[in-house]
Amino acid sequence: MAKDLYKQTFDLQWQKVAELESKDSQGKPIGLSAMFTGIIDHYLVIAGGANFPNGHPVFDKANKVFHSDVYVYDIQNGAFDLVAQGQLPVPQAYGATIKTENGLWLVGGKNENGDINVVLELTLDRQLQVHTRQITTLPFTWSNGAADIFNNELYLFAGSWDGKAQAQMCRYSFSKSACEVTSIPGLPRVQFASTRIANKFYIFSGIAQTPNGTSHVLTDSYSFDFEQLNWQALSEITFSGKPFSVAGGSALALDDQHVLILGGVNKNVFDDALKQLTTLEGEELINFKKKYFAMSPEKFNFSRQQFIFNIPNNEWLTLNKRVPFYGGAGPLQTVLDQKFVYWLSGEIKAVERTPAIYRALIINKK
Repeated sequence: MAKDLYKQTFDLQWQKVAELESKDSQGKPIGLSAMFTGIIDHYLVIAGGANFPNGHPVFDKANKVFHSDVYVYDIQNGAFDLVAQGQLPVPQAYGATIKTENGLWLVGGKNENGDINVVLELTLDRQLQVHTRQITTLPFTWSNGAADIFNNELYLFAGSWDGKAQAQMCRYSFSKSACEVTSIPGLPRVQFASTRIANKFYIFSGIAQTPNGTSHVLTDSYSFDFEQLNWQALSEITFSGKPFSVAGGSALALDDQHVLILGGVNKNVFDDALKQLTTLEGEELINFKKKYFAMSPEKFNFSRQQFIFNIPNNEWLTLNKRVPFYGGAGPLQTVLDQKFVYWLSGEIKAVERTPAIYRALIINKK
């Protein structure tokens, strides 16, 4: 259960620190979602992502655009300065980022040509030039899941495999260029929050995609033990006694006992939209789309709650304060660097992204 932390262990003090350099067709700053993000030394890297710079898909018949731009920010000593830019080999988004000793691995993803089966390494040289090289080719295309490395093996958790959502895990051997596939508890899911702590990997919530073609928001969560190779069910995510969604949100390990969960779609709003968009036809579907996509960010009500999952107690806690800006999804990208959390752009409602980048100072009251 989630309960209020009246005597808070953590406090997050948020402020806006920058806007993304990405621009729409009119030259106005525009946000991104589903980027690859991570930190190399004291540089924050934002790569790829997707948005709608040429208008709305419903009202303007515009297409989603995938990007190959790479932005490098110096975040040392509280700074946030754009110091370099580069390019990925192809536009891509909706993959997973893994921090490595030398840089970042960009796993899978998708673009206008479909899902991707390539794992790239992104590094920075001494002059902050961006370099990429291909690490391997996966045996299937993969997007909208989570990934990590353990004992020199690549693990892919759920997501879309060859265009179909899975409740499976791939344990990929580089020497064999093949996967050992095992089941994940629960329904096939995409766009779930996730993080790694020590020898365990955690997945929270997500969007279920069932074999009969229906979709809905999930509130179940699980941990995977890399050494024991087994799964454990965690407490269901709830808020004020009701199931709560963090689908499309982000998870960060604050320490070895606490996970910070930020963002996520509103369960009621999103479940209703998924139902209407897959069952209505003709004029009814057109009218619903116009009404749905015209709603304000307040009506979409993406999560502004700041959840803490307490691992030893297997319980959900909420900080007393919400984030002082619109909630995010899309999926939302966040990064933790020492005492700072970075909230990087993302959706504030369906289709609409914010260019804003926020930073929070973490105050541990222990």
